[in-house]
Amino acid sequence: MIYTNNKTKNYSLLVIKPDAVKRELESEIVKILKDNNFIIRDRKKLIMTEKDIMILYHESREEKHFSLLIEYLNGETIIALRLEKENCVGDLNTIVGQTDPQKAAKGTIRSIFGIDILKNSVHSSNDNRVDIELELIFNK
Repeated sequence: MIYTNNKTKNYSLLVIKPDAVKRELESEIVKILKDNNFIIRDRKKLIMTEKDIMILYHESREEKHFSLLIEYLNGETIIALRLEKENCVGDLNTIVGQTDPQKAAKGTIRSIFGIDILKNSVHSSNDNRVDIELELIFNK
């Protein structure tokens, strides 16, 4: 199934990373999403493989911390949420905040729950990757 963003429905992916899964933050993160009018259309708990990580973080492969990201996520449990809302990708990235929790705007998911740049609690899709990432997670 291809997830297509159109004028009436928008979809995005939020991944609750292992640091947040281990701290049992799913319900708190979901509350923030629901308070911001996101609808959860699908939920999946899975263990990340190196291949999954290479696809999910394709755009980060040249960054100096990429090998640490693979080490952090490989073999670990994540919770993936397929979300729906008009302007879903943009609105989700706004409430998720910048990658580095120390630089994320106050009140964003990463500023509240993030530990550091790797253990920042969540991953959210960009416009150009959302379909690929949803396919990866929900069509396994």
